[in-house]
Amino acid sequence: MLSRLQLLLQRLLFFFALALLFTGDTPPLDAFDTKIDRIVGADRFDFVRWIVEAFVEKGAQGVVPIQSFLDDQQRAQFVVDYLNLTRQLFAAEHDLDRVYTDPDVADPDTASADRRAERNRLRAEVERHRPTAEAIIETQIASVLVGEGLAIGGRIFPPAQSRITPLPYILVISPRDQILREEGASLSAGLTVERAEAIEDDLFTRLDKSALVTPIGGLAVYPSMILETQDLLFLLQVISHEWTHHWLFLHPLGLQLLLSSMGGETLTINETVASMVGDEAGILVLKRYYPEIARRDYAFVYDPPKPVEPGAPPPEPDPNGFNFNREMHATRVQVDEYLAEAHTLMLRADEDKTAGRGAESESLRSEAMAWIVKAESYMEDRRKVFLDNGYRIRKLNQAYFAFYGSYADQPGASGADPIGPTVRELRAKIPKLSDFLSAVAPVVTFDDLKHVLAQYP
Repeated sequence: MLSRLQLLLQRLLFFFALALLFTGDTPPLDAFDTKIDRIVGADRFDFVRWIVEAFVEKGAQGVVPIQSFLDDQQRAQFVVDYLNLTRQLFAAEHDLDRVYTDPDVADPDTASADRRAERNRLRAEVERHRPTAEAIIETQIASVLVGEGLAIGGRIFPPAQSRITPLPYILVISPRDQILREEGASLSAGLTVERAEAIEDDLFTRLDKSALVTPIGGLAVYPSMILETQDLLFLLQVISHEWTHHWLFLHPLGLQLLLSSMGGETLTINETVASMVGDEAGILVLKRYYPEIARRDYAFVYDPPKPVEPGAPPPEPDPNGFNFNREMHATRVQVDEYLAEAHTLMLRADEDKTAGRGAESESLRSEAMAWIVKAESYMEDRRKVFLDNGYRIRKLNQAYFAFYGSYADQPGASGADPIGPTVRELRAKIPKLSDFLSAVAPVVTFDDLKHVLAQYP
């Protein structure tokens, strides 16, 4: 009983510390964030309310921890049953969508009454099982991480805490003359595509920024926010991914990013490390606790990893086939070349303006804008190519690459950025997961990363 109380206290202390970091920042009146507020308005996500609700729910679940009365096999079956309920719920919601979009159904409310009742029943069942399923998965991940050498006093810290929930959308903002993630915002869950387009257009016309409103799979608040899914491996990997962010928050690689909202190299290193650790830990949990499902549904996790040459797209079995990562890699490389020209010209224009050479500055700025427009036109043309090959990308712009390019564990949207290959090379040279995390924890810049890599010849 005392041990359980100590664990609960440990979780509460970390929860409040992290909640303060996420909610205690108030921007000044003229800050860029205030300008975003004027565009986003009431569509900002209410983190304070969500965190309070999550705290209350986690506290209630911890008082009567159902999972403590189950053995490993029963726990695994509980999670499987929860995912099956989620699958049935998704099917029921899809069935309802078909009724409401069928032009031959004159009165969809009446026609769908039974279906809606079934949908509501399934939703209630999913919500009843969800907190315990979360707790079981958290325990399984913690056990694997302890086995990987990440324990402090026999437990991992911070504790693995997550909540499966409707996720906010993320507003990603980048300058137009370079790919760089700037301060953005979290937007309401369920935001319509029309509102997303309106926000992006406002940022483009009013602030001259590239913007993208995009859904996400998880968010590293505490407890972490996890997308509702029926995919077991995805769930295990995303929760592990977000826990890695929590662990990094206690070290320079995460703390620097959290306190200063830095993007660039720090963000790419952080996200790449979290992606790699999350994927590895999720597979380890799957193999240990769900071996039959692993062999039946995820046989690829038993295949040895294939080495990827630094900076190169993955191999293509069919040279004539369309490979998303290869094509996205080529797109990013070309965009970087166009924008490098634009950014250099913009810097020169600023220098001329400072020196009082107004005409020369305006001429350089016009030339830079021509390169930017060329890059944006190219990205739109490439987006249509992806659409023609079955990849429904709503918007491909600088902000798209600023967001997806930070996940550099695989070649693709990161283009020729050397960070991803360097992190992968470092991971290949350090067998133990805990040693890898310890090696990258003090890293903040790419130079730091290269210095660490040099220590592992």
